[in-house]
Amino acid sequence: MTLDVKTNARGRALAEGIVEEIETALDAAPLVLAGHALVDLRLESWVIQRDVNNFGARLRFRAATEPLP
Repeated sequence: MTLDVKTNARGRALAEGIVEEIETALDAAPLVLAGHALVDLRLESWVIQRDVNNFGARLRFRAATEPLP
């Protein structure tokens, strides 16, 4: 799963802070999938990206699931 974050900030700090908040929130979240059990959700990689006027981030997650009986 890939998640893109966009900010209006002209520096990296806000994008980096958002990455940390997303990782913390998903790590503690009791996520439910219809018909499946979420075995593992982990942040595989993230990168800060810059365009002409602002910064953002791209987060890449890996999810492992098992079908429920």
